[in-house]
Amino acid sequence: MPPERGPDERVADIVAGGREVASEFRELEAPVTRSVVSVVVFVFVGQALAGLKTGMTIPALVRYLFAEHAVVAWTLSPVLHYGGLHFLFNVVTIWGVGAIVEQTLSRRRYVSLLVLAAVGSTAASYLAKAPFGAVQTSTYGSSGIAYAVATYSVARESEHGVSDLQELASTDGIARIAGMIAILLVAYDIAAGPYAAANWFNGSHLGGAVVGLVSGQYLS
Repeated sequence: MPPERGPDERVADIVAGGREVASEFRELEAPVTRSVVSVVVFVFVGQALAGLKTGMTIPALVRYLFAEHAVVAWTLSPVLHYGGLHFLFNVVTIWGVGAIVEQTLSRRRYVSLLVLAAVGSTAASYLAKAPFGAVQTSTYGSSGIAYAVATYSVARESEHGVSDLQELASTDGIARIAGMIAILLVAYDIAAGPYAAANWFNGSHLGGAVVGLVSGQYLS
């Protein structure tokens, strides 16, 4: 019977595993993901500068854009953000998980996934309110893309098999964990209510998650 490993050894293993994942991540080539993140960052910086120039907060600026320049706003909606935390969550997820997903698809299929996520999440956000007599006057954020790349990681076929615990100590495993968290967040959002109301759930998150799950079955 092998000797029991002490706490220090277990901590050392965790640190070593973290370094291995970080090293693996740094070696990833992800030009499409970098381009998407660059666009999102560029637009958010533009929002911040416009806010400074006009004296408006970013949320107020977004509301103004949808009210006065709806065509421009709806076109940019997948890359507009309502604030710093909204922006950071989406950028970190797309950059981290998207770069991993990009390794598993051809460039054409990966771009298709991103476009489907952007369009599908925007449409889902609009349609989520329609059954309850409400009209979606605005939707914004790259959350749909973030949820799509995350849930894609869960749905696609694993090279190792989802039961392989060693896979968790890899970039692929990290992406799968992110996908599971995304699914749980969507499920909680729907379960928490308020039921059968215009603000029941976030349609953009649900739409992106569904696009990712379906794409994982057919694009991978």
